[in-house]
Amino acid sequence: MPSDRQLHRRFAARRLIAVGAAVLVALGLVLVSTSGASADTFYKIRAGDTLSEIADRYGTTVETLQAVNGISSAHHIRIGQVIRIPDGSSQASDSQASPAVHAGISTTQPGIADYTVRDGDTAYAIAGRLDMNLQDLRALNPELDLSNLHPGQKIRVPATSSSSGAAATTQPSGPATTEYSVRAGDNLSEIADRHGISVEQLLEQNPGLTPHQIHPGDVIRIPSAASSGDGEAVVNSWLRSVHTTSYTVRSGDLASLIADAHGISLNELQTHNSGVDLELIQPGQVLYVPVPAYNMPALDPAEAVGLLTSDYVVQPGDTASGIAERYGFSLQALRQINPTPLETIYVGQTIRVPWMGGSAYAPGEAPAVSARYRTHVVEAGQTLAGIAAAYGLSLDQLREFNRARGTDLVVIGERLRLGGEIDPPAVAEDVIVESADLVQYTAAHYGVTPHTLLSNNAWLGADDWVHVGAVLRTPFREGLLVTVQAGDTLRGIANAHGVEIDDILADPGHGVDDPNMIVIGQEIILPLAVPNFRWPTDAEIILTDPFGLCRNWDCSYRHRGLDMAIDSWEPIVAAADGLVVFVGGDPSSGLGWYIEIEHANGWRTVYAHLIEFAVYQGQLVQRGEIIGYNGTTGQSTGPHLHFEVRHNDWYVDPAVVLPPL
Repeated sequence: MPSDRQLHRRFAARRLIAVGAAVLVALGLVLVSTSGASADTFYKIRAGDTLSEIADRYGTTVETLQAVNGISSAHHIRIGQVIRIPDGSSQASDSQASPAVHAGISTTQPGIADYTVRDGDTAYAIAGRLDMNLQDLRALNPELDLSNLHPGQKIRVPATSSSSGAAATTQPSGPATTEYSVRAGDNLSEIADRHGISVEQLLEQNPGLTPHQIHPGDVIRIPSAASSGDGEAVVNSWLRSVHTTSYTVRSGDLASLIADAHGISLNELQTHNSGVDLELIQPGQVLYVPVPAYNMPALDPAEAVGLLTSDYVVQPGDTASGIAERYGFSLQALRQINPTPLETIYVGQTIRVPWMGGSAYAPGEAPAVSARYRTHVVEAGQTLAGIAAAYGLSLDQLREFNRARGTDLVVIGERLRLGGEIDPPAVAEDVIVESADLVQYTAAHYGVTPHTLLSNNAWLGADDWVHVGAVLRTPFREGLLVTVQAGDTLRGIANAHGVEIDDILADPGHGVDDPNMIVIGQEIILPLAVPNFRWPTDAEIILTDPFGLCRNWDCSYRHRGLDMAIDSWEPIVAAADGLVVFVGGDPSSGLGWYIEIEHANGWRTVYAHLIEFAVYQGQLVQRGEIIGYNGTTGQSTGPHLHFEVRHNDWYVDPAVVLPPL
């Protein structure tokens, strides 16, 4: 660990280098402007450009640009097209000249110089030294293969002060970088992931690189993830934030003892108390003690929103304003926490957003992974260091498992990954039919609705007789089984089937507890929309005749409800919110006096053998509201409630949808 004095010298040296670089760049820009003062300018159209904006930028008119470039319509320009800007246009405003150089402008012949390729040169290195895009270097050399340069070869470059001497400033890759040759199908995000670095680190190491335009054979520099330019060890891009707490000096305290008690060095204590002579501290004096972020107790989620940021991976169709709106903050706030411009973002780019739970993806938008890992949900009072120790991990191991977080602070309720693969949860099983029956009674036998049985066994028809030996796929919860495919996201699966993602996450039994860790090949249950049913009485219940009981010798007539022995005049209540659609019946036969209630999503309930009604047809009722009183009307052997549940004209075993007694 370098001392404070060494750090001070190093930061001072870096500031000097940065200032020097800025001066050189400024001089270079002035020379470009001067050398090209009598020449036309060429500009390569980029995504989002309009002819009107280009004209305004360089102090000319749309009509002039159309005339000198043979453009029939201002709307007919294409990305990658190189247009000529007449001499004098770019001189109209010096403030517009500098951005033009960085945007990929090359001068015509008077502003062009030849550069001789030297040993170790790459096109990216040359473009980077000249502060231009590689694509603009290609535009100046359309006949050359810039991915296969060789020493002694001459290429055309803008005539800046550094072009003739570029060879003298060539910097080899060195021990802190390696070179990678782009392959067919590569994109910048995949290359970064493959080498354990961020896209931003790649762009920083290759100044001429444009994310959307890399080609097979291009050679790019890959920074080492394990070391910095000066050889000092670094750990990814983690925020090593340090917070402070106050400490009141007590009688007998020494600065060294205070530092030891807080696990810090005397130098660190001095750094946070500049101007204080630590050898002369007095009782009652207040000192500021640094606390590393990994030792900070878990934050409340409300605190995290205002304090932390997260990584977000740009998805197809995303815009900066759309991302800001989705997470409830302004575009200006998004710009403030991102050092790179957000006017043009690209798929796979990682940008910073206000805290959204530590994931690089919005909930439910992470692509399916090939393996599932152990996780830990952060509790109040826990720290990153404490969690690591509890699972036998080092801090760096825990950080590596959670690389997208970017901070050592943890948040209550956050899910941290611990490494170590585990099997995704099982949510269904195959059963072999042992007793032939109709679909609705087979479904009841296996504790599911007919709808669920039919949805997950496509070969089965609604009127089929399910034969002995048939194999049925049955989920442990009501709903449709979906097998996760490569590239799937939970939100995409939910949207494709018209299901709310929150309904899937409401019950871990559906197979998902972390919306951003679904596994390729696992099954997920998309829940069937079942009302929140309750038992239709608060009286003590004795179950008598179950659903599906045979009512005659050949079982051609079956019991379609569930019978409950209840005393006469016990109140009967609505099992769920709904609309009363029938009140009546025949007191001397069948179901006797009964009530039928319609619920959401095709569900109905029937309450039979009543002795008195408490509602009328067309009345809206709430779950638990009294609708009538129990009796023994109709075909009945004694006081009891016959309770039926139907779904889309199917009879469903009430025991399947009612809570356990």
